[in-house]
Amino acid sequence: MAWDEEREKESGFKKEARQVAPRSLNAARLKAHRRAVAARILVRKIAPRSAREPLRRPIYFLGVLASTCRSSLSCERRAPALWRARIFFWRSIELDAPDVRDAVSRISRLPTLPTVLGQIMEAIADPDASALDLGKHIAADQSLSATLLRQVNSAFYGFYRKITTVKDAIVILGFREVQNLVLAASAFRSFAKSTSPYDRNQLWRHSLATAMAAERIAKRLSLEADGSHFSAGLLHDIGKVALDSVYPDNFQEAVKRAVESQRPLYEVEPEIFGMDHAEVGGVLGEHWNLPPLLTEALRRHHSPDQAMLSPQLAHVTALANYLAYVAGYGESSNVGEHAYPMSSAMTLKLDQGKFQDIIQELQQASERIDAMLGAVSAA
Repeated sequence: MAWDEEREKESGFKKEARQVAPRSLNAARLKAHRRAVAARILVRKIAPRSAREPLRRPIYFLGVLASTCRSSLSCERRAPALWRARIFFWRSIELDAPDVRDAVSRISRLPTLPTVLGQIMEAIADPDASALDLGKHIAADQSLSATLLRQVNSAFYGFYRKITTVKDAIVILGFREVQNLVLAASAFRSFAKSTSPYDRNQLWRHSLATAMAAERIAKRLSLEADGSHFSAGLLHDIGKVALDSVYPDNFQEAVKRAVESQRPLYEVEPEIFGMDHAEVGGVLGEHWNLPPLLTEALRRHHSPDQAMLSPQLAHVTALANYLAYVAGYGESSNVGEHAYPMSSAMTLKLDQGKFQDIIQELQQASERIDAMLGAVSAA
């Protein structure tokens, strides 16, 4: 929006602000007070409800305004920052940001996971199931069958002959690896290919690395190898994919703000969507009928201390997410330093010195991650 249009829009509110300004203030503080009052009037009279729910955008605008005019000497010196704050506010209104109910409604209309996935998971959990039993379920889905064969014939495994049957692939890969691959492929294909500039492949690499880190942490702690840790790591950022699918422009704006302000994305998202990607992941997990423990881990991977059903799984996921970034598997929506999850490390009774071998394993797993990503992305 042009500067002259900005000034014209604000002039009326400044006039009204002058009428309520106390006379005891000096000139600089009087100007600061008038600006603050004008901003409050602007929020009350102009901002639509969708821009006020929650009130983080107007509050942010007022916060910038107040902080830049905190002292009479710095008010005029920081005028450019004031204009940037005004532009930020007007853009937040023009973006037509969604409210929480609309976001939840759209997410709930996303495709569900395929029915065959549940059958496959049940077969894997059955101690009496054979590779033939599992193969029957996978063979019923041509896309999953093709994904499995692509994975087992990838350069990562390097077999001297081509594997052509699903049963042989299951025997070679093992039930747990098949479970991980099937879940990754099902989640990947639940979202249509995006035309937005957001790099989903980079996100999926980070997610796979987080899944492997969660698996390693669980093994280090001698936790039950039921696949839940890999699943939680793999899907922990699925809320980002959901937001990019249903609100591509808004999500891109959130990423831009996070990068420019050097803040974590989950702190910026509520300003636009009313909730962060972790909460969106929890909503999507419920939509997909994922186990409650897994859904909670998705919802609480940035706030594991709030987990009630399985705090341990949430803490493992939070720590694995951090280790994936440290190992070099970052993604474009999160830049800068990543806070060490001290609470998770203390809860799991792991110190930083014990993470180095896991980080090294992740750094050496690049070929496996690329092979899995190549298999599922071609589905």
